[in-house]
Amino acid sequence: MSEPIGMTIEIGGNLSADKISDFIDLVKDNISDLQDGDPTESDLRAISGKETLRYTGVSNYGLCNDLMTFLKKNKIGYIHRSDAKYEYDGMINYWIPGMKKEMCIRCTSEGSPTVDIHLIKPFCDLLITMLGQSDPGKVLPAFIDSKDEDIKDIVEQGLKNHKKIPEILKQKLEELCPSLPFLPAFRIV
Repeated sequence: MSEPIGMTIEIGGNLSADKISDFIDLVKDNISDLQDGDPTESDLRAISGKETLRYTGVSNYGLCNDLMTFLKKNKIGYIHRSDAKYEYDGMINYWIPGMKKEMCIRCTSEGSPTVDIHLIKPFCDLLITMLGQSDPGKVLPAFIDSKDEDIKDIVEQGLKNHKKIPEILKQKLEELCPSLPFLPAFRIV
């Protein structure tokens, strides 16, 4: 292990019974110093259908890529948190069935998501300017020459259809400050 960093992964969804041993092997290979010891088939069967699985331990750079690839391949959702250590930021990676790609966001050393001020400031400036306007479309032209490509995109879409501005802003806010997904209970099927 080149850089052991603490991590936690929460897993929810259906695991085929014929994949239990592969899953256990990947957990053991990808995560060391597991807080509750190595998983066993009886542990998995005992929790099946009751709650999500949660493993806390140490992995290379806080990642467990082989395990996460297996989970995606088998359409099992996860939320993975790696601790901040030295020059490495804490990260939250998550994926649930239906997502095109895994999401990755920075977090504090306590695991709380963070937002880069340089990304959110132009968005906040636009929102503050629009507050109290009876026609938000009237303020949009002032932002058409923004250096921020996302703001330009919001303005261009808003100028085409003022009624869609709240929907456009809501979508952009979700991109900047994504909410973590709900994971169903872990089940063996």
